[in-house]
Amino acid sequence: MKRWMKMGIIAIITFTMLVLGVYLYVEYNSKAVFEESYDAENWKNPLKNMGIKDADYIYEEDEQVEAEKLYVTIVNKSDKGKKEIFFESGEKNLLEHAIITREPNASIEIRGKESEEAPQSSFKIRLFDREGLWHNQNIINLNKYYFDSLRIRNKLSFDYFKMIPNITSFRTRFVTLYVKDLTKKKQEMKFEDYGLFTQIEQPNKLFLKNHELDLNGQLYEAESFNFSRYPDVIMDKKDNRYAKKKFEKVLEINGNEDHKKLINMLEAVNDYSKDINGVVDEYFDKENYLTWIAVNILFDNYKTSSKNFFLYSPLNGQKWYFMPWDYDQAWNFEENRPKWQKGLSVYWDNVLHRRFFEEKENVEALNKKIEELSGIINKEQTQKFLDSYYDILLSNITKLSDLKYLPVTLDEYKREYEDISNMTERNKFQYYELLENPMPFCLLEPKRNKNRYIFKWNKAYDIQGDQLYYDFELSYDRNFSNIIKQIKDIKDLKVVVEVEDIKNTICYWRVIARDKKGNTQIAYDIERDEYGQKYYGIKQLDTDNISEVSESELELEGTKDTEETKNEVSQTIPKEEINKNENVVENNIKPKIIYMRYKVRPGDTLFLISRKFYGYNGMVEAIRRLNNIKDVSNLRVGTRLKLPNTSRGPIKQKIEVPLTYKLKPGETLFSVSMKFYGTQEKIEEIKKLNNIDDINNIFVGTLLKLP
Repeated sequence: MKRWMKMGIIAIITFTMLVLGVYLYVEYNSKAVFEESYDAENWKNPLKNMGIKDADYIYEEDEQVEAEKLYVTIVNKSDKGKKEIFFESGEKNLLEHAIITREPNASIEIRGKESEEAPQSSFKIRLFDREGLWHNQNIINLNKYYFDSLRIRNKLSFDYFKMIPNITSFRTRFVTLYVKDLTKKKQEMKFEDYGLFTQIEQPNKLFLKNHELDLNGQLYEAESFNFSRYPDVIMDKKDNRYAKKKFEKVLEINGNEDHKKLINMLEAVNDYSKDINGVVDEYFDKENYLTWIAVNILFDNYKTSSKNFFLYSPLNGQKWYFMPWDYDQAWNFEENRPKWQKGLSVYWDNVLHRRFFEEKENVEALNKKIEELSGIINKEQTQKFLDSYYDILLSNITKLSDLKYLPVTLDEYKREYEDISNMTERNKFQYYELLENPMPFCLLEPKRNKNRYIFKWNKAYDIQGDQLYYDFELSYDRNFSNIIKQIKDIKDLKVVVEVEDIKNTICYWRVIARDKKGNTQIAYDIERDEYGQKYYGIKQLDTDNISEVSESELELEGTKDTEETKNEVSQTIPKEEINKNENVVENNIKPKIIYMRYKVRPGDTLFLISRKFYGYNGMVEAIRRLNNIKDVSNLRVGTRLKLPNTSRGPIKQKIEVPLTYKLKPGETLFSVSMKFYGTQEKIEEIKKLNNIDDINNIFVGTLLKLP
């Protein structure tokens, strides 16, 4: 007993000395740290040099050899688009006949506006608080972007982000969804297979917690945000003019609702008296910023100028961090788009990005970051990801639940799947090539005095500092095949044109910026015809609705600069906003329209038909409008469709047509017809000459006879 008491006393003394020693050590060292590090600036902004680091361990359980099964039983409908459900995961007997009578534990709703119009939808499941969590998440986003024929673009992107420093990723999983609806008159007694989805983590406070980020920090999702100040919308919550609904049309609030820090940053970004490099150093983490831009360029995620990203800032930090979001239209999803929607010019309508990259050293820093990340993002690593997905994809997309909606044939799917590993290298090459082009600009509203018109535009910017010239054209048609006036080598940002006999007429004008080496750029402006077809870089001139000015005012207009042309960095609206406001023009004089005719075949979708005839999916909406199709998922076999003629006018330079032509990757009969004849009207002749009944049965390497 005495022995134990002695040992106890020794232990207490030892423990006391140990604690005292630790206390003295901590007390001494904390004073040293305080005296050495915590100056006034550190108290004001203690996290200024912390950077951002993801909690890598949370991804460990996301490795998959098969898709996880999720089961939803709809038990109650709601007036607000949500339905109450009983949610389960794991294996289940799909032929189970028992009707579940348990209380609902979640709700389900369609996710995303585009999902409401597509044959297949994405869903959002919200678990009720009492239910607990699924993989430590309370909101389950099930993404199925119908127009992503590969079904992997989001998954591939966020799997890559897990490997990339200075940025966060989101947890993703392949899941298959089974639904039983008990609210129908005739109750479904078994689960219906809804096919394969990509589950993606919800960015909210639980996300911040799981990724070891600041739960109390600010987190905004860009909805239509180009870093302008937005003084009438973005304001302090205590301001009596504050309206959350208006605010969230620009930035959706997912974290702390104290907006003072955001306002301070935006005021600095929009203060042109401040050096932009100093602003970025103060308010952003440059490594994170360059990483986000560089990855978007390598992934070709071109819809990231004013949306599809998050801004995060920890509560006790001043810096803002970009977080990636929504990559289902990345990886060369849409090839047929204007050149300003590729490379660095994607970001030229954004105040922050434009100011930052007008500094040549920052473009060089971006080039360096792209090369650095190419050590991670490359053909070999992409192929590893693709190989790991292949069995899961093959076992699911070939099932009827997905196969009947797949917008491409299985042969086309396979070719596209095999090609995706080459895309990042191609995108990098394209980025460097497009840096030679001037940056895009805006066309301004013209004015008139009698038959004299003044046309003005913003200044284009050239990264190499080359002298720029502008070529002006005025035409009766959107294809510019019937030119009224053409003036080249303009050095000013305006031109006065005298034109007779165009009153009561709708015309179109455009300006092309050009350097001495022949590199060109078009304007941001977009027009649409009555069938939804887009025409890039042009603006309508409605001579019945134009500002009339006196002769002296016209002369004055020709000598003064506008605010838009004065500013080195003009604040143009986001391209996404331009797209929303595109003019749908109906000319009073209807041209003779030549349609192609097509009979719908088994397995056809509007997406597939668009790809067949036009080489890209951008004509889906035009075909739908022309044929008054209300439900794109209900396309009946045998229906005869009109297909719009999108001929862009005669070829200006004569091209010698060969007797035969070998089909190259990505080419269609449409692209071949346009390449050699400048019109799509030769498609039928090519089909007849080569005895082609089904344009699906032509492949790369096919030797075509040309008329």
